Amino acid sequence: MNDIKLVLPNVKYKDSFLSAIPEFRALENKIWQDQNMADMDDNMSESEFSDYLKGIHDRIKSETNRKLTYWLIDEDGWAGTIRIRPNLSKEQAEDFGHIGYEVRPSKRGQGYAKRMIRFALAECAKIGISKVCFACDNNNISSKRSITAIFNEFGGDDSWTYGLDSNDYHCWINTEKK
Repeated sequence: MNDIKLVLPNVKYKDSFLSAIPEFRALENKIWQDQNMADMDDNMSESEFSDYLKGIHDRIKSETNRKLTYWLIDEDGWAGTIRIRPNLSKEQAEDFGHIGYEVRPSKRGQGYAKRMIRFALAECAKIGISKVCFACDNNNISSKRSITAIFNEFGGDDSWTYGLDSNDYHCWINTEKK
């Protein structure tokens, strides 16, 4: 896991990305961060995949609906996705979070989420965001554990508090280590 990096989504990782779809579909809890991925055929053509990537890159460039999307790549290829939503109001941030991510099921429990979050915090700091809000479902114990570890490392304003929905938690984390 030493040789992992964040990259912009790229067609060269198509096979490893698509090979993760059956892993997600096999999960008991089928909550998808990327609804487009949920609807994908894991045998999609090169041109269909290129259209999917074009949509991601269009959202990166959008001024009104900007979403920065990066893929976590390891020696096997695609290991996860992280999205930064920099243009949220405080209320939106506490409801949805500035950062959303998913880790390939076969890579879970190996520290990938924490590595990805650290990379994303560095990207947020580069674009001038000093604190980001993370939100997660109360039942997502793994995500809450990863986010809590990063909170303890970087610091922030509060520990976990309930969001608008009593099933959701959120916390604000500094983008620079304390």
